[in-house]
Amino acid sequence: MSGLAPWDKQGQLAALKQLRDSTDNLIKYISEQDGDAPITPSAAWVFPYTPDSKHLADSWRNDWSLALSKTLNPTQLLVEFLCGDHESSALHAFHTLGLAEVLPGPNNSSAAGIEAPILAEKVGAHVEGLRSVLRMLKRARIVEEEGEPLSDRWRGTVFTEVLRKESPIPMGAMVEYARDEANQAVQLVPELVKRENAGKSGISIKYQQPDLFALYATDGDARRIQRFNLAMQSLSPIIAGGPTEDYPWKDVTGLVVDIGGGVGGQTIPLVARWDHLKIQIQDTEPVINDAKHVWAGMPPPWTARVQLQAHDFLKAQPDDTAAAAQIYFLRFVLHDWADSICIDILKALRSKAKPDSKVLLLEVVVFGDDSRYANVLSVHLGAVAGSHERTESEYNALLVKAGWRPSKTYRTRSIMSVIEAVPA
Repeated sequence: MSGLAPWDKQGQLAALKQLRDSTDNLIKYISEQDGDAPITPSAAWVFPYTPDSKHLADSWRNDWSLALSKTLNPTQLLVEFLCGDHESSALHAFHTLGLAEVLPGPNNSSAAGIEAPILAEKVGAHVEGLRSVLRMLKRARIVEEEGEPLSDRWRGTVFTEVLRKESPIPMGAMVEYARDEANQAVQLVPELVKRENAGKSGISIKYQQPDLFALYATDGDARRIQRFNLAMQSLSPIIAGGPTEDYPWKDVTGLVVDIGGGVGGQTIPLVARWDHLKIQIQDTEPVINDAKHVWAGMPPPWTARVQLQAHDFLKAQPDDTAAAAQIYFLRFVLHDWADSICIDILKALRSKAKPDSKVLLLEVVVFGDDSRYANVLSVHLGAVAGSHERTESEYNALLVKAGWRPSKTYRTRSIMSVIEAVPA
């Protein structure tokens, strides 16, 4: 017996027709756009953005996934899904070997592709293993094989450009973080979902530390926290654009405080986009010290409007900050913590908040039609922090318990939403 259900021809056709319709809708939208229109670099999709266009693209991707599930043999689909870590391991090998620095990319189109034996010699790899890595990445369109299949001449793409050392996007740090402590924690997800491990993280089981941040504070390896902050900065092109473009920053006249802001992953695009904003980045003293190095290389018109302040977000704001602050925002902060700590963080902000101030939660809010990355992130949070992504109502409940009144939720062009609240 095969164990397969009878062929669902009608369900298969319905899913394929749904994909065809969503593809036609997306084609129609893109066809109607001005070919010379500027493309916002910090958005999930590479075409002119509107809220409707994001919905069209998200629907198309969901319909593609549905059609695939209706047409692939269940064993085939599960095996491919199960082997996802093989793909990330191949990318890690590509990065570790420094292949992005060697392969000719789209900015060097006149250069010929490099044959695998020559490439292996350049980077110190054995050619058979290198070919396996390159072919897997070719399937994901991360590298290209020049000419006919099996030509064995390889080139980089726009994706490998992001992995180069001189790239303004520190994606290499994300690759290293994802395959190091994050991967070790994620491997323990089967244990973490057991009832007796509720609230624990993979970090707590493997390292006997409650979460990633406690590990960084005690392991004595300053490189890890620096790498983590750079990894978070690398997400800005797919995350920061939403809050930057789709919240009404033009109406903000007072000080903006970036709570737990790291080295400025959200502040950088904000001051680049809005030349009237004045922002104070707050984080722990070691992180602020790292931020000083980052901001030393920023354009003077930006640095003139940015303050760096060491502060514990479980404590009330300094008097001078509280007196000037119009907006407090927390990007990717609350999702790292249990409800009780989230409430304490929000209460600390509420204690000195002016009546006309606002708090913004910049988070991946769960709406039920979420992207692949949003779902991956929720599992990741459970592994490294014992936390999870929350729904809009769950975030609103935290705000209410801390003395804030939710006023509006902005769904943006990125996977991140902005939940706005005012003092209750």
